Formats: sequence, C-alpha cells, structure tokens
Amino acid sequence: MGVSAKQCELVANAALLHDIGKIDPVFTDVLRKPHALTPDERALIQTHAAKGADMLRDLSSVDRDVVNAVRHHHERFDGKGYPDGLSGTNISLSARIIMLSDSIDAMLSDRPYRRALTVEQVKAELARCAGLQFDPDIVDVVLSARTLEKAVALVAEWRKSHQEDMEPSHSMSHAVPAIAAV
Repeated sequence: MGVSAKQCELVANAALLHDIGKIDPVFTDVLRKPHALTPDERALIQTHAAKGADMLRDLSSVDRDVVNAVRHHHERFDGKGYPDGLSGTNISLSARIIMLSDSIDAMLSDRPYRRALTVEQVKAELARCAGLQFDPDIVDVVLSARTLEKAVALVAEWRKSHQEDMEPSHSMSHAVPAIAAV
C-alpha cells in the first residue's frame, strides 16, 4: 500500500493495544458469555474502544495516532460504526487496517457460537462488505495479494513446527491480524 515504515510501526502498536479497554472488569462477564449478546451487553462492549483510548491518552509514551486508532478501530467505512460515527478516510488508515484485520481474525477463529469460516467464505465476506464495513482499497490489497491464504499457511506451518510445545489453550489466531495488515 506504499505505507511508510513509521506508519507500519504505528499500525502494529495500535493493533497490539486496540482492545486494551476490555481489561476493565465491567466487561468480564460479557466477554465470557458463550452466546449472543443482549442489546444492553452490546452497548456495553461498544464502550471498550473509547475506554481504551481514554486509558492511553494520558500516557506520554503512546503516540496520538495510536490512541486515535484504538478509539476508532470499530468505525465503519460507511459511517455506521462507533464510537464517533466516522466514515471513509476520516477514519485513520491505522484504524481502517485494524478494523479489517480484527474482522479477519474473528472470521477465521472458532467462536463459542460458530466454527471458523473458510478462507473462501472470508474472501466472500470481505468482498461483500467492501465500501460498507471495510475500506475497499484495503480489501482489494488483501485479496489481490492473497494475504489470507499466506496468513493461514504461515499459521499452519507455525502450528506444525510447534505442535509438541502447544497445549490446547494456545492459539495462533491473533497472528492473523498482524500478518493481514502487512
């Protein structure tokens, strides 16, 4: 995408911190819930992005662009996201990349309420949501560079090489967003 090394570092740092707001104990029960959220629970979860940005804002060691990416990583390209209802390029590139990467990770991961989607299903969902939930230019780059296939292959290779070290609780699913952002 022609992104500078500094911008890549900002995206990586923001990606590591994007859900930091969820460490607030108020989210504990909701995050452990094995099925769909109620409207009140969904509204509560939707406060995590702003809470995370508020936590980071006062730390002088955290770049303002990282704070903004954490705050806006649930903004949708069509403006229907949260917390501020930003749209298009009013959402930072870092937040748009994290939104897509986080969504890819969710789709490729088993959830208590559904099995992981296949790469083909994820590709179809990305294409369907390009311009709505996701930045269509970033979706185009991910799809044309075969990023999903490469990420899944890297995770499978890592799992195979570390199989004897892995316990059932270990997962590489969070490597997918970082890989997808590259």
